[in-house]
Amino acid sequence: MRVIEAFDRFLQRTASSFKLLIVGKRYKNYKEPESKVRSLGLDESIKFLGYVNESELLNYYQKACALLFLSMYEGFGLPILEAMSCGTPVITSNISAMPEIAGNAALLVNPYDVNEIVTAMERVIQRDIRLDLVSKGFRNIKRFNWQQTAEKTLEIYEKCKIK
Repeated sequence: MRVIEAFDRFLQRTASSFKLLIVGKRYKNYKEPESKVRSLGLDESIKFLGYVNESELLNYYQKACALLFLSMYEGFGLPILEAMSCGTPVITSNISAMPEIAGNAALLVNPYDVNEIVTAMERVIQRDIRLDLVSKGFRNIKRFNWQQTAEKTLEIYEKCKIK
């Protein structure tokens, strides 16, 4: 709901024609955000896409101005790395696992503060900030790879092995 409110304010303050695409499986209270969008008259600016397959998701990442990933709790935050690997700047929460995953390569915001979210949106459309975030994002994703993860996991298992 805060992302919708922030996007509404962002559009008003910037008079831009950006679209907000909300991707992900529908959940129990999905009607509430859809009603909020209708009540704000944002039906043309905010679209609920539901679940999308991997190729569609890749396409959205590649064409996006930014990923807004304002989760309140996240075990890892894979979408942050997915977006960065596509050259997409990221705005994410400054809580839970997100700061650790994003490093200095994203704009971190308090996900409960609509004004902070709006300010980050305004910043991410600035060319110099976008280019800086994309560059930092490409460097950041190098910290994560499956081979290294498997090796470190095996190392931990070996240390825990009962003798």
